[in-house]
Amino acid sequence: MTRAGMTPMQAIVAATANAAEIIGQASKLGTIEPEKLADMIVISGDPLADISAIREIELVVRGGYAFDPAGLRID
Repeated sequence: MTRAGMTPMQAIVAATANAAEIIGQASKLGTIEPEKLADMIVISGDPLADISAIREIELVVRGGYAFDPAGLRID
């Protein structure tokens, strides 16, 4: 998305809040707010300064549990 001209913030919002809105799940997903599901990734860098930092995942939180990304299988 950034290669197409979006800013890093626009790309992040498109992939999270806007995506949740499009699939009709904005009341439960897409942003970090009370009463919403809190699945998220924690990254080590600043994606607003360098969008490629989004690939440096330090922690994955899913269903209230934290996981080391090194132990997760990605297919």
